[in-house]
Amino acid sequence: MPTIEVDAEVLAYLESRARGFGDTPNAVLRRELLRRAEPGDPGQGMGAALPPVPTGTPAALVQILWVAYAVRRLGLTRHDATNLVARHLGLTAQTVQDKYCRQLGVRAEGFGVMLQEPDLSHLARALRFKFPEQAAVITELLPQLRAA
Repeated sequence: MPTIEVDAEVLAYLESRARGFGDTPNAVLRRELLRRAEPGDPGQGMGAALPPVPTGTPAALVQILWVAYAVRRLGLTRHDATNLVARHLGLTAQTVQDKYCRQLGVRAEGFGVMLQEPDLSHLARALRFKFPEQAAVITELLPQLRAA
């Protein structure tokens, strides 16, 4: 594998964007520069189709919304959507699943049931309860999911 040199400022940036102990500089660069799924993965190339979210949106909320989007708009199963988001962010699927289970206080199957509701009322209520300071982001992105 090739080696690159970075200055202290770039290294500090990479460290600030790391997500957990196992997040390597390569994973951070992949997320920041490529923003796509790995070849051969279910949903290949769909990572770029995930909707942009405002800077500063909590990572947990981003992951939940992206999984919901991949299920509702890209037509993936919850499992495949979780894997797509995980690969897109350089995380494990378990990390992403943990976000919607713990943050929303449901089991994975319960989250799947929420995603099947035509109006997404339970998901909307759960997100607004857990992330009240992000109401504007939730209000902006949920209609994109309902249109599916």
